[in-house]
Amino acid sequence: QEMQWPQNDLITKMDIKIVEALCGFRKTITTLDNRTLIVSSLPGNPKAVIKPNDIKCINNEGMPVYRDPSERGQLFVNFQVEFPGKDWLPEHLMYQLERLLPPREDVMLTDDMEEVDLCDVDVQAQQRKQQREAYDEDEDGPQTGVQCQTQ
Repeated sequence: QEMQWPQNDLITKMDIKIVEALCGFRKTITTLDNRTLIVSSLPGNPKAVIKPNDIKCINNEGMPVYRDPSERGQLFVNFQVEFPGKDWLPEHLMYQLERLLPPREDVMLTDDMEEVDLCDVDVQAQQRKQQREAYDEDEDGPQTGVQCQTQ
């Protein structure tokens, strides 16, 4: 586990699966002084549902406070929620899962709306393409925009 520390507080990331985010978990964190902390999120508590990038804290588990070693900062835990991959659940079970979850918000389609499709994106390929295009522009020399007319 990698930890960062701004002043007396520590920050660490914790990966959890979506079932743990929704239904609770017990995990361990190894501190910088090699102690093992048990972190729990209890099922059934609506406040216990962990959302992606939620940050929770553990009091007095950060770095010792300067000139008062009995006081410690906080340990912040940044949760990264792992979602399942494609086709992880057969379609007929997806409908059962949907009935168990809070209802989704539905949009009423009107004549002035246009329905579009979402496509997967390879972010790294897009970045490489943009870099190539920027390099190609540099090769062609500076591009001039609209000029003011001289009088």
